[in-house]
Amino acid sequence: MIFKPWSRFFKSYILKGGFRRGINGYFSAKADANYKFYLYAKMYEASLKNKNGR
Repeated sequence: MIFKPWSRFFKSYILKGGFRRGINGYFSAKADANYKFYLYAKMYEASLKNKNGR
């Protein structure tokens, strides 16, 4: 769960050329990474709820 957001940031900022857009590219890559983090956090939370029988 920890490495997925970093890889998403790397992909958006470095591989897709977000660094060329300056601060806007940085914030866009950061938003992509945050989205991936929250996605996996919600999936993890849902899996815990399923294990506890809720």
